Amino acid sequence: QIMETKQVFNGQVLSRRVKSKLLTFCTLQVESLGQVDLCFAATLMDESKVPSPKRRNDLPVGLEIQVEALSAPRVRPEFLVRCWRPAPESEPVESEPTLSLPVHLAKKDQVNRRAKEQLAGNTRGIALCKRWSGCAAGTCNEASCSFRHYFEGPEEEAKAMKGREARERSQRLQEDEQAEYGEGPHDKAGKTHRAQRFAAWLLKIYGEEVLSSGRGVLDVAGGQGDLSWQLSVEYGIPCTLIDPALRRGGALKSWQRRALRKRGREEAFEHFPVSFEEKTFRSGSNQEVLRSASVVVGLHPDEATEAIVDVALAEKRRFAVVPCCVFAERFNHRELSPAVPVR
Repeated sequence: QIMETKQVFNGQVLSRRVKSKLLTFCTLQVESLGQVDLCFAATLMDESKVPSPKRRNDLPVGLEIQVEALSAPRVRPEFLVRCWRPAPESEPVESEPTLSLPVHLAKKDQVNRRAKEQLAGNTRGIALCKRWSGCAAGTCNEASCSFRHYFEGPEEEAKAMKGREARERSQRLQEDEQAEYGEGPHDKAGKTHRAQRFAAWLLKIYGEEVLSSGRGVLDVAGGQGDLSWQLSVEYGIPCTLIDPALRRGGALKSWQRRALRKRGREEAFEHFPVSFEEKTFRSGSNQEVLRSASVVVGLHPDEATEAIVDVALAEKRRFAVVPCCVFAERFNHRELSPAVPVR
């Protein structure tokens, strides 16, 4: 005889694995219990209200759901879902109607006309066109340009010539440096390639065996998951994304979904839609997530930069951070030296 216990859970979807149209696994974040593992088996569910999830989009990460489940540990370690539904506050909101292109262009032209009228009535006079004067790259070929195409005096012309010479001098220096040094390993990569460069560096420094240990790499404040994608899909290293934002409802981009299908994979990486804070990752419900990670990393993690360093040092975890902004107003206690704040 199998003992079954009925329970009801209310929580947020942290991760899900769709194995087939009949079987889906899910990890739910319940406020009073922490993480709860669920099993959606279509043969055991009452689908009169809400059918069992058959695709990833049926159970997006971050969705608040209510679940009625059975506990049968001799059958499955997870709770077996009998019925479920999205929580009332998480039900999808109807999207606004798509704005037509003609209407959009008409509004744009109206705004431009008003701006030109205000510029024409400005008592300070019409500003000099930077493209025409050579202060900016390119030349002005717009017949309807609202700026001035003549100099009001020799001083203005001399100032424009000085700006043009400075721009040309900067271009020559850049060309000379490129000709002398070429492209090296320390060149600044474009924004679209930074995740690839950082992932390759992590693999070079730590090695595949170290990065793959435990639950793998913890990607903190990773945004859309570019670094997690490079590590998990391109290099086969397990990775967990920690970022409270849910872009596109937690769904991957279309090209990423196509790439996964070609590789025969259902998921790229785990995503925990929570903030990386000391109180939740050192002693809270996500403590085990941190302690089982091989390396804690952050690629331009913004406000989370200091938390990554402090928590990793306290828990004696490996870490690597590529910092970005300093957020001087939020972290006004930081000082370069006594009475000299970080800016």
